[in-house]
Amino acid sequence: MTYKINTGIATLKKVFAILVESDLTFLLSGEQPDKVDFQKVITKLFLEDKLIELIVAITGDKDADFDNMEIDDAVELVVSFFVDIGKKFGKSIAKIADIGKDQAKP
Repeated sequence: MTYKINTGIATLKKVFAILVESDLTFLLSGEQPDKVDFQKVITKLFLEDKLIELIVAITGDKDADFDNMEIDDAVELVVSFFVDIGKKFGKSIAKIADIGKDQAKP
């Protein structure tokens, strides 16, 4: 099935919030993290359904059964989103992500 990839402001806000919760903001900033806690990331993505939340945010489709989506289709969708965002923002997305990261800290 083909899904529309949304890149509007509301989508970006949702995606950024999910990335903050999942310790994956480096995906937007382009920075290389010193260390990624793989166990924590996998737990967030799969056990806490952050991957599903991310796909719903990207597609806007709240009714689809993404739990049964093939992982390669999910990865293709998410990668396509980030490629599209990268084309639209270029390097400025890193600056936006850094500002948002500072604001997201309690």
